[in-house]
Formats: sequence, structure tokens, C-alpha cells
Amino acid sequence: MVPQFEPFDRHRGGVRKRPGQTVTVQPRGLMSFSAEAYALLGCPAAVQFAVDFRKRLVGFQACDKGGENAYPVYGPGRTVSARALLRSVLGALPDRSRRYPLHVADGLPPYIDLGEDAPAVSGGRRGKTAVTSSPRTSGSPDRHP
Repeated sequence: MVPQFEPFDRHRGGVRKRPGQTVTVQPRGLMSFSAEAYALLGCPAAVQFAVDFRKRLVGFQACDKGGENAYPVYGPGRTVSARALLRSVLGALPDRSRRYPLHVADGLPPYIDLGEDAPAVSGGRRGKTAVTSSPRTSGSPDRHP
């Protein structure tokens, strides 16, 4: 296999990874869509949640802002308030921000699996985000893939 070299940023201590199609679930009850996930949904003004409580799956469907059960997407972070949803599905708000991959399957809306072991994330307020693998509790960032 041919190596895939990427630039090293001495200020970040490693290669910056792009999140891809992900949804970050935050302790305050917010969900933030990555640019790729937001584009996959069609850059909607609002979304509706579709929930499988048993499997802890949350699906997203684009809708009009004034639609029934519509949750507006706002801000440059493509954020939606999901406090009530997260409390219903998880039983409480998460203790840390976690980044979940957005799954796409035929016949289903794009969805995240809140039962997955998703990596914890921190930062982002100044464009710098540290990702820690889920099994770690020390909070040290993963510097290598």
C-alpha cells in the first residue's frame, strides 16, 4: 500500500482530521452537524427527528421551519437543540461532547446510533478540536490514527 502523507502542523501537534459526515452531541443538549452531514441532509432550515428508542437511533429528516415537530438549524455551527430528545433516548444529557458518524442506509433517513462507542471531543471554540478515543478517560488527545 502506498503511504498517504499529510502535512504536519507543529502548532497542533499532528495532522488535522476532518470529521466527515458526523453529528456532535453536546452536554448542553445541542447537536451540531458537520458541513458534510449538513450537505447530505440538503442544507435544511430545520429538521425533524425520527427515533428508535429501543436501539437508541436518531434519524434526521429535512423539513420547513414552520413544520410540525420542526427543530430549526441555526448558526454557523449548523446546530439544533435536542435537549428533550436526548433526555428521552439516553435518560440524561451526555457528560461529554461526542462525535457520532452519520449512517446512511437505503429506505432509512440518515441517522446516528447513540449506543455506539463514539469518541469524545473538546475544543472547537477557536478552530482547534481535540479528539479522544472513547475507552480513554484521561482526556488526552489521540495524536495518531
